[in-house]
This record gives sequence, C-alpha cells and structure tokens, in this order.
Amino acid sequence: MHCDRCLRHIALATKTCPHCGIRLLTAAHGALPRASCLLPEGLSAAEEFDRLVEIVADADGAPPCVRGAALLLGEAAHPDERGVDALASLLDSSSKMTQLCAIGSLRRLGPRARGAVPGLVRRLVTKSRTVLGAAVMALEAIDPNAPVPASFVAGMLAMAETSLQHAFDHVSTGTAFVDDAGRLIRSNRAFREIAEAIGADPYGLLHEHLLRLGMLDSVEVWNDLVAGKTEAVTAERRLPRDDPGGKWISVRATRGADAHGEFLYVLLGLDDVTERRGREEDIREANERLTQELATRR
Repeated sequence: MHCDRCLRHIALATKTCPHCGIRLLTAAHGALPRASCLLPEGLSAAEEFDRLVEIVADADGAPPCVRGAALLLGEAAHPDERGVDALASLLDSSSKMTQLCAIGSLRRLGPRARGAVPGLVRRLVTKSRTVLGAAVMALEAIDPNAPVPASFVAGMLAMAETSLQHAFDHVSTGTAFVDDAGRLIRSNRAFREIAEAIGADPYGLLHEHLLRLGMLDSVEVWNDLVAGKTEAVTAERRLPRDDPGGKWISVRATRGADAHGEFLYVLLGLDDVTERRGREEDIREANERLTQELATRR
C-alpha cells in the first residue's frame, strides 16, 4: 500500500509511515479510512482524542469513519472515561463489524476499560459466535472476574451438551453408559438399533440380556467388572446362535472410575462385525483350499 501524504510504498498493516511519520489505519475486516482522513495534521494528542470521541459518538457518522475512530481509540495514549463510554456505546450497534472494532479496542485498553464491562457482558448473549468469542477475550483482558449472566452459562452448557450429544449419536459403534445394576444411563442411536436387532431391550437390565444371549459367561463376570477386579470384558457371538445366517455382534464392557478408583459407570459397546467375520471366513477358506492344492501337488 501507499502512504496518504508522501505516496511512498509501505508494507501492509503499517501503522506509521516510516518516511513521513503520518499515522495510518488498516483493518482485517472491510475498508476503513486512513487515520489522516479522520485526524487533521497538527493536532495534539488530547485534541486527537477529543476528535476520535466526537466521531465515535456521532450517531449519524459514516460507519467506516466510526469504525476507524474506534480502532484508533484503542491505541490512545491517555484514554479517559469518555473514550471508554464512546466505545461501549458501539457494543449495541446493529453492525457486527462495528461491534468487533469496539470490542477489539476495549480489549487493547485492558483494565482501563472497566466501565465497558456491563456492555461486554450483554454481548455474551448473542447469536454471533464471532462477537461472543471477541467479547469473552475482551472480558478476560479487562476483568477476568467479571460476573456473567446465568443465561450465558446455561447457553454455553447447552451448546456444549448439544454438540457432544450430536457427535455421540452419530458414532457408528453402539455405545451406552450403564450403571452397576445394568440400567441404561445414556445411549446413542446405533446402540439402541443393534440391541433391538439382537432381541435385547435397550431400556431393560442390560447385563441380564447379555447373559441370556451368551455374551457374558456369568453374572460373576459382571460383578467383577463393577467391583474393579477386571477392567474390561470382550466377546463376539453370532446371534441368533443357532442361525448360520445370523449377525456377528461384538460386545465390549469397560469399567469407568473416578480419580480415586471409585465406580462411575460401565461403558458398553455393541458393534455389528458380520462383514469383518465374513471376510475372515473367506480368507480362512481360501487358505484351506490353497493348503489342500499344495498338498496334492506334492
């Protein structure tokens, strides 16, 4: 890019021309006016500050000029409450770009921008994840102990819960959390579908269904798992057992415990491994035929 005053080439994102010393303004989002367009030459630092506050506070000002002034306020040498108040007034702007410019400047001001904390807290309840992330980082820089609304905490927890549940539901392996009595705590869609396909009630006492289907050798195996005497139990069975065309199902039960070794849950996995077992059987039969052919040639 080129300097407004001397027209000499300068590097991108340069804030002060190395040739003539004029202040410049650049931004990552959208076109903004150069600082020389906002601030006439010859102004003192105090006069520049007053001019920037005036531009930001102008409700009828051109958005690019307001954003440019907001960015420069974040670099002001001696900002007072008027600058913080002016930036805080932009937090309720209908323009996301204007909000981000103001939030970025408040973040750069750090603890000096404590007066803007209420406005930043309001920005935590927003549909824009970009604005939300910027507001969180600004609050961390200004006042890490700022109180946040319960609705924000609930919203973040709900967002995390929804994302985790969506990922959990779309895992191809059937997965469930089960208590020590074999009762279901939570399961994904694949687990419920596989359980129903093999004749097990996903909402019943699951360890009893596994015993009935021959996927657990005895109730003592389950009790040992819950007690921590064994960490995991695995098995593969064809179901129905007397049907050569039945499905091969793999089961894996793993004990979950806290940091002190106390029981939390059994993580129960069900997986349809019919295709894998079919390939293994094909390979076994091919190896047998090859062995027989080699034997006959001798």
